[in-house]
Amino acid sequence: MTDPQDAEARIRIRLDEEVIFEQQIEVNFENSLLNRNVLQFQGFVVPHPGNLIASVQIADQILDSYRISITPAPTPPPEQLH
Repeated sequence: MTDPQDAEARIRIRLDEEVIFEQQIEVNFENSLLNRNVLQFQGFVVPHPGNLIASVQIADQILDSYRISITPAPTPPPEQLH
């Protein structure tokens, strides 16, 4: 049995355990083992430091994930705040 050409995937972005973005997308492999999808963001708020984890899954299987450590921005010296 072969895998289907078309599938529904889920893109999920979490900050630690909190889901801050989630979207379902249609994927078509067109006789290939690879597929490329591009998501564009006009920006979204990361409310606090933590681990930002983006993952892609089809059905119950996570295909891949990426983790970015988010750290607080440094506080400028008081003389630069004026």
